[in-house]
Amino acid sequence: MADTTIQIDLAWRFERIYLRNVNVTLHDTPDLFDLKWQPNADMNIQGDFRKAGDNRYEVSLKLTMTCKNLGKLALEMTLEQAALVRVQSEKNQSDVQRILVVEAANALFPYVREAVDNLAVRMSLPPLMLGHVNFEKVFEEGLRQMNLKHAQSAMSANVSTDEVLN
Repeated sequence: MADTTIQIDLAWRFERIYLRNVNVTLHDTPDLFDLKWQPNADMNIQGDFRKAGDNRYEVSLKLTMTCKNLGKLALEMTLEQAALVRVQSEKNQSDVQRILVVEAANALFPYVREAVDNLAVRMSLPPLMLGHVNFEKVFEEGLRQMNLKHAQSAMSANVSTDEVLN
């Protein structure tokens, strides 16, 4: 029987995944624990990436959450999950940007979700399960808004030029 080798050519891979920063404040303890838990959470997620060497990038997701229970501030959490990502050298810049903003962020988000859930349980609260975030949709919307802005600024530049010439 012949040995069969399957080679997989990945466009990118995580080198390291880490929790960069966590800040959590639990308000009105110990009275908070006596109340029925009916959380109302406001959440903001920001993604970022920066070059960390040849074909190497740091991708991060920063989550800011404010949680009220029965109308009173109960929990404030800021968490930054990050990863070092290695991208194949032959990828062009637009492919690299899509990999970092969409694919790596999608793969990193479950770590954010797990960290939030874990921290809530460690603070003696019920688990806080975050819903899925579609980073591809966010990326496409960002591109659409950026293209719209460029088109509008080009139109205003053209209008300004015409006004000067007349």
